[in-house]
Amino acid sequence: MEILKLLSHNILIEEEKIVENKITNEEAKDFFNSIIDEVLEKETKKSYKPRTSTTEVISIITKVLEDMDSNEELLVNISKRLLKYEISTQKDIDKLGTKIKKGCLLQAYIKKDEKKYFIITKIEATDGLDMTELRMRAILPSSKKIIKNALFEINEDEEFGDIFLSDTNANISKYWYDDFLELEEMTTDEMNTQKTYGIIMKEIKNKLEKTFPSDYTFCRNACITFFKTKETFDLNDAVNDIFLSYNFENNEIKKEDIIEKIKSKIKKENLDTQFTLKKDVIKNRLTKMRKRVNKEISIEIDGYVENIKDNIYSTEQNGEKYIIIKLTEEETYKFFNWSDNE
Repeated sequence: MEILKLLSHNILIEEEKIVENKITNEEAKDFFNSIIDEVLEKETKKSYKPRTSTTEVISIITKVLEDMDSNEELLVNISKRLLKYEISTQKDIDKLGTKIKKGCLLQAYIKKDEKKYFIITKIEATDGLDMTELRMRAILPSSKKIIKNALFEINEDEEFGDIFLSDTNANISKYWYDDFLELEEMTTDEMNTQKTYGIIMKEIKNKLEKTFPSDYTFCRNACITFFKTKETFDLNDAVNDIFLSYNFENNEIKKEDIIEKIKSKIKKENLDTQFTLKKDVIKNRLTKMRKRVNKEISIEIDGYVENIKDNIYSTEQNGEKYIIIKLTEEETYKFFNWSDNE
């Protein structure tokens, strides 16, 4: 990796000023290298596009890329712009008792694997990070934390390609993408929710339903549970909840193959890997499952079932197969309470 330009400012909201960090010691350079690597390798992110062709941050970066020697001092205006909007946002949220996290803003223009990127990242000022000397104190050597991130891909003509944002908050902060960067989402949360749900459910059905039906039922239920109960979608969290936190009944199932296929399809569809879930777009018909028990009786699962393995399972007694269902509705119980079965 080649760093073509590196700049950092402490964003001091209470003092209403920025202070440049002199990146001179090797520990500071190593620190920022690790930050850049983390940004480039981050899997959960959301695609954005400029709201207009004259957004200030992108205009500044464009001028700097056109003539680095003459215009690099313009980058300080990006840090000043963030300070401006963090001050105004802090005033708006003071009544809620919330504070914007202190930290420094990193700007980096880099080249890696023949590709160029411009990175804007805010790093939290933790107890283990000396914001003056830019070194990690020994007491908390791994306490650095990227709060907000913007990754701009730069093509061969020094023009902007894809733009990706990520945030440690459940949702990407409005002041970060809208006020500061003047960006808008490429794909709506509704579209992300609908298409991602469809991709995951289709892979579960294709890979598991016919060959491994009990594992299909569990993963299907876990997928519905995630999309219906979570507020935000994070691809890594979804994969963990749906596949990795469950010991499959059949050890022949290759979880990694299913996960990679899902990730590949999401990437191919240009969907985001971090977004706000819109539960209303997942219609009830997409969450129902109906299975016939015998010629006269069917079971229908409507939506998701908490702790599904404890609430419904199959068993065999004296050569006969049964479905056991945990019942919580007293009236329903009475309809099938035969005295000769006690």
